[in-house]
Amino acid sequence: MAENIASTAAPAVIELRGVGKIFRTASQSDRAVLEGVDLTLREGEIVAMLGKSGSGKSTLLRIMAWLVGADRGEVHFRGERLAGTAEGIAMVFQSFALFPWLTVQQNVELGLEAQGVPRAERERRAEAAIDMIGLAGFNSALPRELSGGMRQRVGIARALVTGPDLLLMDEAFSALDVLTGETLRDEMLALWESGRANIRSILIVSHNIEEAVMMADRIVILSSDPGRIRAEVPVALPRPRNRDSVQCARWSTRSTR
Repeated sequence: MAENIASTAAPAVIELRGVGKIFRTASQSDRAVLEGVDLTLREGEIVAMLGKSGSGKSTLLRIMAWLVGADRGEVHFRGERLAGTAEGIAMVFQSFALFPWLTVQQNVELGLEAQGVPRAERERRAEAAIDMIGLAGFNSALPRELSGGMRQRVGIARALVTGPDLLLMDEAFSALDVLTGETLRDEMLALWESGRANIRSILIVSHNIEEAVMMADRIVILSSDPGRIRAEVPVALPRPRNRDSVQCARWSTRSTR
């Protein structure tokens, strides 16, 4: 794909309408973390979300994944109001979030098991996802036997195995060293471009402006206290993108304004 920027006519995968979230502080007062967030992700686009620590980026992803509920507003997934976890949404965490006593194969199968997929089908799909993410031959390994990059591959395979329409990535590369993070990011883009993972849309939370410019078709910038969408910047750069190019440097500068 040369451009891979979703048309505004493309079907919406998820829509947030006036979403707000309030947390109770240690002093028993209420603090608005998010307020009035309107956001639509459409088929065929990767969106990156940037903002200061505490701007509510991760909370917003957790609301989409229904790990926490919104206090105000609505979330619509595939045109239906979200009122619980949706099988078409998967999330990759910064901290790997693997069960240390389970093998790679067992960790990847967890989501399918929760969906009631029969064992033989779980095993087949998990093996395919493990192979797709570059971990063939490590099915029986435990997390402690893997490097950080390999553990994050397991987390990504666990998300991809369910065939999600929407993939949420919460700083998925930030806990890795620079080279490993760049390699895994490039491999995720290659999977996206090839269509092998069958993902319809990706939302990435990041603190890394270069990462957002390299991956995203659109960058959403959140303000803080409470978190609101301050700006949306389309990234009109063809792929593959060269991080050392003048064009990428210009877009990185533009995204910080």
